[in-house]
Amino acid sequence: MITNIISSIIILLSVGYIYSYPQCRMPNGYTGECKYLDKCKPLKEVSEKKVKTDNELLYLRESSCGTTSNYLYKVCCPPQSEWSKKLDLKPIPFPEIINYLAEQGSNGTSQKSSDDTKSTTVLRDGSNKETEECGVEVSGPKQDRDYGTADIDEYPWMALLEYRFGRIMCGGSLISPNFILTAAHCIETTHGKPAFARLAEYNMTSFPTDYVEVDGGATETITVSLIAVKWSEKHPMFDKNTYHHDIGLVKLAEDAKSSDFIRPICLPRYNFADQFDTNTNFITAGWGVHGSINNDIKMEAKLPYMPIPTCKRSISIPSLTNKQLCAGGKNERSDCVTDSGGPLMFVSENYYMVVGVASYGPDSCSNIREPTVYTYVYEYLDWIDSVMV
Repeated sequence: MITNIISSIIILLSVGYIYSYPQCRMPNGYTGECKYLDKCKPLKEVSEKKVKTDNELLYLRESSCGTTSNYLYKVCCPPQSEWSKKLDLKPIPFPEIINYLAEQGSNGTSQKSSDDTKSTTVLRDGSNKETEECGVEVSGPKQDRDYGTADIDEYPWMALLEYRFGRIMCGGSLISPNFILTAAHCIETTHGKPAFARLAEYNMTSFPTDYVEVDGGATETITVSLIAVKWSEKHPMFDKNTYHHDIGLVKLAEDAKSSDFIRPICLPRYNFADQFDTNTNFITAGWGVHGSINNDIKMEAKLPYMPIPTCKRSISIPSLTNKQLCAGGKNERSDCVTDSGGPLMFVSENYYMVVGVASYGPDSCSNIREPTVYTYVYEYLDWIDSVMV
């Protein structure tokens, strides 16, 4: 009897250990587990080969998911149930995705292919050509708060962008079933262009599945939708020194399936600039992604509007124009919520509008006096429409 109990405990501990590895994205696009190289049999066998092919060398290099303080190498390893199968050693060529190879122009930017069809555009009046509504949460707008954890069904248009090695560098906003609005500086980074978009994300530590307690005490599972990026485009006048025209679009390889947790946000219906004053509060949400992640769970915050003259005196790059907005600078925690490339939201007639795209701001959460600068979306509606057609 005691022997059986001990055996059961050992089995349970073993199972727990197996599933304790953080999940990651393998070079071939599938989900793996980040573990030490010597714990990953298929990759260890490849690494120990005296002569390696180019594909094998590239795969090993792109399988890296970190090192420890002792400089022990970690790799994104296939699940153990897949070890008996032949390892697919054809890494996805970033930023292009298997079956969705983008044609590269002479300037190195991704180009739209000739077979792209006209996209569904979220119109300025808040309507959508295919879906009747945008900017609407399933449970409706909730009472706003200065700062806190967002509910899992809040802000269903929030997106996260994955780059080489599965790194999450930026956020964005779903504005149609197959387009994400983000910042131009998120289109080309030190880790290349965005390769995947995550939708319906909530708790980063439980990727790809979130577990939610529903009425009655039951648990519901919600799986993140991971969609390949077909191509991406930054504004042609983007200036990486001044961050002027810091806006871009990401075209998804397939339409996102609408649900309570995946919905588009509206583009601004009007030019609201004249309505903004020091009593105006915007909403921001996200994980505080600025090349690294500050929060595991989706957060939300209220950010006050800051007039441009005041903003110029508070930031490190004071060359602001009327195509930019400033918000925040009064609550250190609130500014840590915003994702780079994420939305600045304004509620009008119970519809959420993405009035700004996060461009730049405080280098750390401790800088409580510096606001975040956003690209003012209304000024770029014509460009957005031209790219989405």
